Amino acid sequence: HPKAHEVHQQVVKGPRGPRSADAAYLLGFVSFTMDQHDLAIQELDGSIKANKDHSHVPMANLLLGRSYLEKKNYKHPTQLLSQALTTPEQVEEATLWLGRAYARQELFKEAEEVLKKVQGKVENPRLAPILLFDLANAHFRQEAFKEAGEAYGKFLQQYKEHEQSAAAMKQRVYCLHRT
Repeated sequence: HPKAHEVHQQVVKGPRGPRSADAAYLLGFVSFTMDQHDLAIQELDGSIKANKDHSHVPMANLLLGRSYLEKKNYKHPTQLLSQALTTPEQVEEATLWLGRAYARQELFKEAEEVLKKVQGKVENPRLAPILLFDLANAHFRQEAFKEAGEAYGKFLQQYKEHEQSAAAMKQRVYCLHRT
């Protein structure tokens, strides 16, 4: 990754050409994947401002929101991730991270509302179990044990081999005791 970052930096600093917008976005993307969130924020924000109509802007907004989230700057991610919800190809990923942004602020009702909207509509097989698990957690954190237990139960039925299955089972048992 460091070499990729160096190459993209050289392209971005060079003369503007037809691939300049791609290079600017990829520079921020590489910083994000290297967990250099301060740098990613600066580069992605610059890429978005310089290339407002480019096809990478929705993904850049998503990564920018996630970078702010990692820096615990909660005002920006909720705004950016809410914007990403308007882009069909970003809805599922943006929903996941917007729900997590709310949950990290202990705004569990807001997290629940966002996560509920995509249930039953998720097409990405990687995200479907995570979104359902996060919804169950949002219910649980509000002490809505009946709803949480149902969501954990559904998770266990559909994704019994998922890495979160043990946690879902533990939480479901707790919910059953509380209802």
